[in-house]
Amino acid sequence: LKPCCCQGKLVYWSSLQTLVTMSNQHVESRAQDAFSVIEAGDLGALGLVTPKDFDWKSSVSPDKGFTPLQQVMESGLEKIGQTTSERWVSLAAWLLQHGACPVQQARQWASRITVRCC
Repeated sequence: LKPCCCQGKLVYWSSLQTLVTMSNQHVESRAQDAFSVIEAGDLGALGLVTPKDFDWKSSVSPDKGFTPLQQVMESGLEKIGQTTSERWVSLAAWLLQHGACPVQQARQWASRITVRCC
């Protein structure tokens, strides 16, 4: 289980997409929570951990420097064979519908996305 915050409550989610809500006195960064859920590919949890007014257009991963759509690409490529591509396409579509910008640039210090073939 990985922790993430949801409007003042701590939410634990797993690959089974099970959510258990607990009170949270130390609210973590919303961006970190959102990017952790994107990295896991959990579209159901993403809507729960981000408020309706979350700024997807200028949001950047605090630890990797990726944009939301770059995070989807990096996570999807990393998990090839473990999950279906439809999961990542749906996640990218949701992000675009909620304001993610496809031309937004990553931070200069961002990690590289490496595609390994064969």
